[in-house]
Amino acid sequence: MKIGYKGFDSNLCAGLGSAKKQEFVIGETYTKLSKEKPVVCSSDGFHYCDDLVTVFSHYPLERGNRFCEVEILGDFTDSSDKSITTSLRIVRELEKEEIYKHVYEENLNI
Repeated sequence: MKIGYKGFDSNLCAGLGSAKKQEFVIGETYTKLSKEKPVVCSSDGFHYCDDLVTVFSHYPLERGNRFCEVEILGDFTDSSDKSITTSLRIVRELEKEEIYKHVYEENLNI
């Protein structure tokens, strides 16, 4: 099972390219049909990051942004700063304390 992290605005919405937004629901699965492997920075699927700290370059730790753990279910393509998949499930929302602990430990390499 592959796990990643996804950022959202305060309404649990995320961009789907060129100013489109989609609202997501925790526990739900989202799939975008594609005949080919998805391309990062395209509308081929849903973007996520492999590590939590990288998400903050797309959704800062402010302005009420929310962060979730996601399960990668479809074909995916990884790159250095974000990844894309054709299917994911929003597993759970991360608590603020959990986020800060992860960031602190990650930055200190504990």
